[in-house]
Amino acid sequence: MKAMEKLRHPCFSPEEEYWLKMDPQTVPASTPLHPDFINNLQRGRYLDVGCGSGRISGQLRDQGHLVVAIDTNQFELSKGISTYPNISFVRTIGEQLPFAENTFDGALLLGVLGGVGVKERQRILGDSVRCVRPSGIVYISEFTRITNPKTLTSDGRSWVNVYTQDQEQTQENGSVIVHNLDGTTRFVAHHFTEKELRGLLLSHSIRPSVCKKMDILSTVSNQTRKSITVWGYKS
Repeated sequence: MKAMEKLRHPCFSPEEEYWLKMDPQTVPASTPLHPDFINNLQRGRYLDVGCGSGRISGQLRDQGHLVVAIDTNQFELSKGISTYPNISFVRTIGEQLPFAENTFDGALLLGVLGGVGVKERQRILGDSVRCVRPSGIVYISEFTRITNPKTLTSDGRSWVNVYTQDQEQTQENGSVIVHNLDGTTRFVAHHFTEKELRGLLLSHSIRPSVCKKMDILSTVSNQTRKSITVWGYKS
């Protein structure tokens, strides 16, 4: 399926603008599928939200699943279409998915919710859940909150101090503002606690059943980071 040519949305947040037009070569580190999840996933039709160039979608397809992959970024989708011709790629907004209710056996959001603001986060997860059938699975994976004050960002600042400095503007602890060279906001990145991710699922009638953590090498800071993955089933 060819990617949709146009996106319909009244306005974009700085985060959405950033993901809409970024170069695939500069994509920050994302999280892999946890092996316990992929090895026990029942055969079905799955929605990969924020698919990028299709890395996770390809893994799902290799396991025999049917996959519909969505993203806002035309450059990444074009790369995915050329790499995975047997996957349906759709260019659309994560909070306005063009699918009927209960269409998929599950939805996967890897490194998606931490790259948008609070309101967009709720809308994207809510519309993803809408598309999943009752008893279907919802999988979210994000980077964990850093609590060690000695752990530094790529530019030598303490992550804990950055959280505190940026909280007044972001209105939530665990979020950091990534700036453009002119000082404007490029996007806000949020790092989650297990309690936050479980709460997100519960707020959308998903029963969290499994929580896992993994070590990941960040392509941005070249440091090992921990990701946290929670999945559960739609009530």
